[in-house]
Amino acid sequence: MKHLVATTRTNNTEFVARSITLMSEGTVPKESLMELISAAQEANACDPSLQDQSTSNNTISSMDPTTTMRIQSPVLFSPACEEGVDNVIFRLKSAMDKMELRDCTLTDIIELYECKVAALVNKEASLHNILTASDALNHHNHHFLLQTRVQNDRLRALLYTREELLQQTKREKNDIESRISQMIESANTHRENFRIEKTEIERQKTELKREVASLKDSLDSKDDKISKLQKQLSEAGQEAKNLMKLNKEEQERSQKAMEQIQKLEEELKRRRRELEELVRDNQRVEKEKGKLRDEIKELEMLIRSHEESMAAKETELEEVTKKFSELKRIQDMIHNISSGKLGNMFDSGK
Repeated sequence: MKHLVATTRTNNTEFVARSITLMSEGTVPKESLMELISAAQEANACDPSLQDQSTSNNTISSMDPTTTMRIQSPVLFSPACEEGVDNVIFRLKSAMDKMELRDCTLTDIIELYECKVAALVNKEASLHNILTASDALNHHNHHFLLQTRVQNDRLRALLYTREELLQQTKREKNDIESRISQMIESANTHRENFRIEKTEIERQKTELKREVASLKDSLDSKDDKISKLQKQLSEAGQEAKNLMKLNKEEQERSQKAMEQIQKLEEELKRRRRELEELVRDNQRVEKEKGKLRDEIKELEMLIRSHEESMAAKETELEEVTKKFSELKRIQDMIHNISSGKLGNMFDSGK
């Protein structure tokens, strides 16, 4: 026991650890035992009477355990005193074995008890130092516990703030997704309306082209008819000239020839009337042709206006498509940002 007490009052960390471990006899938990060892080492380091021993730790560690124990013993135990105590103990044990106490003087017994009392006093001082170190360690642990609680409260508040921010971000994300869905539905509706209008305009355009082609065919047929009538008129004029020539040559002929000439003149008058009617028909056809040309111009202007309207609506459709793409890109960015915030929050929580 005196050696254990002596080793707790040294600057050798290995001896202090071993002595405290032996004195605890397994009654102290491992964590508390390590704290007691550290506290004892700190107390020994602060003791001025033990400072001189720190310079000889390397030399002591290379010696045998018996020599080390004697060098590191407290000032209360000199080598001669220890030898005397050992002799007295040996003599007492021998006397007890032989049941003889007459060889043991009262002085030796008193000296033995004084050594034991000194050892107990030294142990009490060591235990007091250990208790002081334990109190300091307890105070340190209490302070650390308070700091930990404050840190936990701060982290709990930060976590609550992050959760509120996450909930707000989720609400904003849901609102944006709802607006994007509405805009997508509106864009689809506009696209369908544009497609229907475009189909109707293309159908009207096709009908107008077909009507224009029909009018052109009608004009071509009327031009052919007019050409034929003009040819017939030319032929009739040539025939009239021939008949006049024959009339002059046949004036001296019989009355039958005169009657025939009269018939021919009547036929010529009829042909002239037909020619006048054909000329009037030609003028009327020319007027209708002018009207048709005006209608064709109006139809072409209407087609151009429809084409311009279709181009404007296609441009508007492209703008809506671009806006939809931009909103889709913003949605993806919001999703990435919310995912990044969640990762950062979990990292900070760890």
